[in-house]
Amino acid sequence: MSAHESYSKAPEQTIGRLNAESSDVAKRLGIMMRNMVGVAGASRRSWRHIPFTAVLIALGAVMGIAPPPARADVPQHITLSCVNFPPNRVENPGAGEPPGADVEIISAALAAVGRSVTYVFFPWTRAVAMAQEGRVDGLCGCSYEQEQERYFYFSAPAGELVTVIASRVEMPLHANAPLFSGFHDERVGVVRGDSISSDLAAANIEPIEVADTETGMKMLDRGRLDRMVGYRSVMAFQAAHLGLSGRFSYAEVAATPSHVCFSRSIAYGEELRNLFDEGLAKLRARGDIDKIWAKYE
Repeated sequence: MSAHESYSKAPEQTIGRLNAESSDVAKRLGIMMRNMVGVAGASRRSWRHIPFTAVLIALGAVMGIAPPPARADVPQHITLSCVNFPPNRVENPGAGEPPGADVEIISAALAAVGRSVTYVFFPWTRAVAMAQEGRVDGLCGCSYEQEQERYFYFSAPAGELVTVIASRVEMPLHANAPLFSGFHDERVGVVRGDSISSDLAAANIEPIEVADTETGMKMLDRGRLDRMVGYRSVMAFQAAHLGLSGRFSYAEVAATPSHVCFSRSIAYGEELRNLFDEGLAKLRARGDIDKIWAKYE
């Protein structure tokens, strides 16, 4: 037999084998479908009542293809780790005091899709680790960072963090001055561990780190700082809390969307993110997010 003859006969043999296999698959599929409707000789009318997904699963079974895994169910109650960050998130609100804008928005968005939530407060590093490792379902406030996508599913923007430079009213920033210009000769405060420090470092400015925003606003008022860089909502809240409203002016630096970060270490993390986004869209459509923030301004 020549090589030409062997190659010319190969397609005929292959086609015959495929026809036989196709016939066998069809017979096995037919048996499985008749079993589904419970009638040995199912009528055409009976077949029409079989869900299409059942047909696909049956076809996959006889062809050795496993069905796709079922979507993980999201529990009715979830837990999020948080950092005390008034007025966005308040760890221990007093009697009759609001729990924080972020907390109210997250709770309302989850309630809109039939879920409830508990918040547990930790220092920032531990709060992030708890969520990354799946010991809680997520982190209740975060900014988007590409390197964190390996740990989290980021929600749609749930709010906004506006970075500002706070000054005493008698020492305002010059209009249209370049960002951080003149700061090399001034005492600039920033909360220890805040990412704003890297922005100042990029401008060759070495800030004075303070324990928290409240401490920084006190130092700014007393003249121990010339500027304080931080988040407007937090600094304005602390100024009001200290009875210092009207003592400071604020120059906006940047606005960054804030998100809820749902852990990739839990089976239902992506589904939970999708549910939250659905609830958040309902709040936004009703104007509820603006109403919540109005209570804190």
